[in-house]
Amino acid sequence: MNKKKKILAAVAVLFLVLLNILVLCRRSPVKGTMDLELQVSSERQQNIQVYYSADQTFSENQSVSQVLQGVGTPEELHFAVPQGTGWIRLDLGSGVQEYVFEKLSIGYKDLNEDLLNSDLQEVKQQGILTLSVQNGQASVRTDGEDPYLVIPISAENLSAAIRADSLRMDWILNIVMLLFLDGGAVVALVFRRKLFSLPLELIQSRKLIFSLA
Repeated sequence: MNKKKKILAAVAVLFLVLLNILVLCRRSPVKGTMDLELQVSSERQQNIQVYYSADQTFSENQSVSQVLQGVGTPEELHFAVPQGTGWIRLDLGSGVQEYVFEKLSIGYKDLNEDLLNSDLQEVKQQGILTLSVQNGQASVRTDGEDPYLVIPISAENLSAAIRADSLRMDWILNIVMLLFLDGGAVVALVFRRKLFSLPLELIQSRKLIFSLA
């Protein structure tokens, strides 16, 4: 192998190593959703809306809603909230109403954080006449004036699980990319003569055709 070919080979190897490092260091933004679960009953049908935020700045485009049909009997509702949520605002419909919560939790896969505890009585609230937590249930009486509860979410273990899953998926994708990248490089090395001779033959054939024409 002459000096020029050695230099080209060294440059190609260095380029391949740099590509491998870039692929291995690639990280996707952490994305994932947590499941806010409610088991709740009310006196009549209501629209339940959940706002989510990292810093108590709530807006309509960061909210989800469902219709509560569970009149007199508990109904299970699920709301998807993104990873990184630090606060939720639970809007409890309109009109004077009484709700009974049998479950209020946030989870990810098999991990769950129970929000139905005595701390619920201390959260920021509006339009709430009474709120009591006893025997694993919460009873909430509203006055109909845009009632809501602002509940802090301390779910670092859920966020850690989401980040771990995101990192795992990154490694899987990175390994697949490396297999294609390095596999392609090996194929190019093994069949380099055919790969480089074919374009030259096509160019020469084209020149011959043009000269004959």
